[in-house]
Amino acid sequence: MKNSQSIRYLFGIYGFILPTFYISDSAIDTFNRNNLTAFTAAANPVLSVRPSLPTSSFQVGQSRLGFDFPIETLGKGVLEFDFIDFTKSSPTTAALPRVRRASIDLALGDGYSLLAGQDWDLFNSGVHPYTYNFVGHFFSAGDSGFMRTQFTLKKKIESFQIAVSFGLPAANNTSIDSTTELSLLPVTELQAQWSTDSIRFGVTLLGALTLTDVNSSDRIMSAGAVAYEESSSKDSPLSTKAKVYCGKNLSNLGMLSLSYGRIGNDVSECGAVFTPKYQLSSSTGVFLGMGFAAAIQPEMVAAAYSGSPGSYTLNTQLPGIERNLTARIGFDHELAPKVKVFSELSFLSTRHKLRTAELSSGINTEDQAFILGTGLMLTL
Repeated sequence: MKNSQSIRYLFGIYGFILPTFYISDSAIDTFNRNNLTAFTAAANPVLSVRPSLPTSSFQVGQSRLGFDFPIETLGKGVLEFDFIDFTKSSPTTAALPRVRRASIDLALGDGYSLLAGQDWDLFNSGVHPYTYNFVGHFFSAGDSGFMRTQFTLKKKIESFQIAVSFGLPAANNTSIDSTTELSLLPVTELQAQWSTDSIRFGVTLLGALTLTDVNSSDRIMSAGAVAYEESSSKDSPLSTKAKVYCGKNLSNLGMLSLSYGRIGNDVSECGAVFTPKYQLSSSTGVFLGMGFAAAIQPEMVAAAYSGSPGSYTLNTQLPGIERNLTARIGFDHELAPKVKVFSELSFLSTRHKLRTAELSSGINTEDQAFILGTGLMLTL
């Protein structure tokens, strides 16, 4: 008994279990993959198995498990997992843990703190819209950002905070070095934020110079700016979360967005998302969401596929979307302490970039879809 007591206080556990049923009136994409895992867009008609047919799936992959490891007087370490794999449509027992966060956060004194490890980049700003599609939410449709391995230094002065971050340019899932490692220069982010007990507002700037090819010294400039707000109050049933951003070549940095650039072909984009939630009672809430993102010069966007009919191949680097809209309405109700039932209806409208060959064959570049998600959430 003594040993179990000691283990109990070594770390804290957080997260949730999220069994969800999805049904859609037509095909759906999850970051360009034709499945319902963590949907972000109406399906690309070229890459979809049957674009017009309804689909459904049961999912638990967005469930999450995290551990807080307190560091006496200094801060904490965080290790967090989910079970998402965009390459598996309905994996059941084939789902594997995915490392989301693995970081150490230290309080250095005099208002300074240092985060080292893998965590959300400053561009994401930690503002996560109201939705139970936690992984997909409004990425590529009004929101941008992603996980980044980084060093982030923050300085807090009363209600004001400034931060600077240096991070890895992008993920490299191969076994050999790529432009990620050979670029040498990190992604740099600067953030200024003002907050009180009921509101948080801030601005983040981002910039990076990355190599375009391992056999070339050519570099491409990625840059962006985002403004965000998050408000809630114990005295009001209404809370809001919002972002607006613009940037160029953001997808070159592994960010979940629309703009992937090449030498001599910069791609710029802008997007915005707004999600309010209203608590009807202590146990029941309703929420809305609207997000939209678009390439400023859609003719500069590259298609996300290659090949010919019957043998199309997805290029996972390329978003291949000219514009994308997501609208949502949902509710949740607390059945018991830490247990909620929820339902969420989403409308997706996506204009994919198609090549001349597919356009001449009459394939429609723009598609819409409705998707209903419903399930339970147990908070750990």
